[in-house]
Amino acid sequence: MKTLTMAELRLHSASSKLVRSFARTLRNITVLAAVLSSLSSCADDRLTLTGTITGLPEDCRIRLRNFDQDISQDSLPVCTNILGTEHFTLNAVLDGPTLLRLEVTKYNAAYGEQAPVASLTFMADNEKVTLPSVAYADFVKYTDEETAEEHIPVEGGRVQREYREYLDAQKGLRKKFAQLMAEGGGKLMDAMFGIISEDDDSVKMYIERFEKIRAEMNNKESEFILQHPDYAISALLVSRDLNAEYRYTTEQIDSLVALIADNSDSHRLEIVKRNAAKAKKKAIGMPLGNEAVTLADGTTCRLQELLNNGGLTLIDCWASWCGPCRKAITKLKEMNSKYAGELKIVSISCDRTEADWRKALAEEGMTWTQAILDTAQLEPFITAYDISTIPRLMLIRDGRIILSTSDPSEIERRVAAYK
Repeated sequence: MKTLTMAELRLHSASSKLVRSFARTLRNITVLAAVLSSLSSCADDRLTLTGTITGLPEDCRIRLRNFDQDISQDSLPVCTNILGTEHFTLNAVLDGPTLLRLEVTKYNAAYGEQAPVASLTFMADNEKVTLPSVAYADFVKYTDEETAEEHIPVEGGRVQREYREYLDAQKGLRKKFAQLMAEGGGKLMDAMFGIISEDDDSVKMYIERFEKIRAEMNNKESEFILQHPDYAISALLVSRDLNAEYRYTTEQIDSLVALIADNSDSHRLEIVKRNAAKAKKKAIGMPLGNEAVTLADGTTCRLQELLNNGGLTLIDCWASWCGPCRKAITKLKEMNSKYAGELKIVSISCDRTEADWRKALAEEGMTWTQAILDTAQLEPFITAYDISTIPRLMLIRDGRIILSTSDPSEIERRVAAYK
């Protein structure tokens, strides 16, 4: 073996140190690259919203809320800005494209909590988006006018661009609807609950305008989904539509799901499939069950025994303590007289006590078939028809549910069309 000279040893030693130093440098670079990659990945895996609201009062706060009924975000962060600070950054980790609402809040003594004074909705995924600089006074003004999304739209992100395109397609109709509600919203609500007749000249015009605008908006929405089945907002709209009870047949439900089958929002598609399965249980034409109820004379019978065979039956689920239910009785009385022999009304009470129910019957003078759900009957009944709010009005034909709504006027329109 060759014996190295001192010069060669020094050269070898220096070379070894250089190699070790180079190796350490490589390791450090690798680690740094991994850290940067990780930070970059984190940035891509969350929503970041930045913006400026000038003139923001010191007692205001800014927060981001989930406005998407499909996707549950239990803890979307509430950002509390430092007093007097106008610039903000909000972060949230989303499961997928989500409808969100940016809110400016102030403390409301009446409610004992922060309440929104200005807000706008937008749609985003885990990406960076920006709110254009806006004056606080203008933000409040646009919110009151329901034009915030139009004047100060959130910018950035594919999902938001698609959502803006949807809002633009509906813009003219949304203005018409807002104008209608400003002019006649109160009378429309009174007509809905039978406080004034739909035949009253003061409300008839508003009802006709309402029905026309609603039909146009539904048509526009359907056209948009057909034209853009791959948009995230289209998947959200289909999912929401499937939450409506007795709106579609089972065949129509299958067609809606197939329409957006190639949508890139895989998370939403799973929700759509679940909603479709539920919707089929509440599809137009599903048979009415045969649950037990207790009649006013104390006897027990089954729903099928109460049907108007060969005609229409209206099942009215109500309670004495329910204000809207009591208001709807006026409309039911009108229908009971107007469609005698064609429509049979069966009111089924969800009252807590029989005494409350009988007292209300005497006060309202309800002359048609009356029943109540006792303690054992209540849970099976409300579960079978997924009743979470009342009044619930179900129109039955040939033993099948053809309409389920809380609006007695909608029932009358369907009955009139059947006639």
